[in-house]
Amino acid sequence: MSGSLESSYFSGRIKVSSILADTEDELSVEDGVTPEQTDVIERLTQLRDNSFKLRQVIGTWKENELNERNMRKRIATFILLALGIEMVLGNVILILMGFLPNFRPPEWTCNLFFTGMYTQIVAVATIVVRNLFPPVAKDPSSAISELIKNL
Repeated sequence: MSGSLESSYFSGRIKVSSILADTEDELSVEDGVTPEQTDVIERLTQLRDNSFKLRQVIGTWKENELNERNMRKRIATFILLALGIEMVLGNVILILMGFLPNFRPPEWTCNLFFTGMYTQIVAVATIVVRNLFPPVAKDPSSAISELIKNL
């Protein structure tokens, strides 16, 4: 900051940028630059730098949230597809047991197989939903405000 301010002093002009109005006023060194004006210039530069940092943090946060959401969707789709295939195979085995007289395991084996299969499907689906899609905070801006406080 001081390097650009010094070069401005040597060039004979200082630009004062108004952040709110997006206008630029030029002060001539010949007109006399007061310490208050240099303080204003320094404060505006600090505000611009802080605004840039804030935009970078929010942009990065938004991109991370989008990437994480896409990753969760892909994982959930894969797991639920695998569970669906498992359920279809279990139902095919059940139908084959009904129509093929040579394919008749003991009753306890069938009960254990199907109970275990459906229990596993429900348990994995519950775990996926609870851990991959946790409850959302009531105030989504709280995470952003905590991140900004830590800057």
